[in-house]
Amino acid sequence: VGAETHIQNILAKDGLTRIEIQKALEIYKNAEVGQKVDLSPNISTVQHTPKYGGPKFDSGEPLNPLVTLKIAYEFAALITGTPILESQFPFQEVRRCLIEQRTSSDAFNIERLDATDYKSFHGIAFEGKSHIATFQVRLFGKLAYRVKFAKVAISISPCTYTHDLKLGTDGIIASESKANKPNVAQ
Repeated sequence: VGAETHIQNILAKDGLTRIEIQKALEIYKNAEVGQKVDLSPNISTVQHTPKYGGPKFDSGEPLNPLVTLKIAYEFAALITGTPILESQFPFQEVRRCLIEQRTSSDAFNIERLDATDYKSFHGIAFEGKSHIATFQVRLFGKLAYRVKFAKVAISISPCTYTHDLKLGTDGIIASESKANKPNVAQ
């Protein structure tokens, strides 16, 4: 949501009419950078210089690996249910790494993938039955990572969740599931 849409929503909640909201937006748009402006009797704001908030691909690693690990771990929890919370070594170690902010462990491997173009979606996929539970995480279509949880096999079919950033819609594609319990390899 952009600043103007956010301001419109706040002003509408404050009880302003459409005409009053449009006038307030004009005041906001015409304000000098750093200048405080009153948009209603209850709401003031300061116009700021827009800053790029996206990832910076030319300055090293664009995303902290712990973010990718957390996304994959949470998706594993969603597709397996409570077994992920049991005291099984691989997931205990993943949780410990997240708490301690450690990016390396024998319990997981994070691989950066090459994606050439930005696309307007986020997605996560469980890549399917294997002796190692493997997930692919994509943000903005371009940031792409594969997360593998060592010694964990999840015995369900592949499934994918995507969020379309332009339309604001979500989609889940799931193959036929056989079981929802992870099997921990010894």
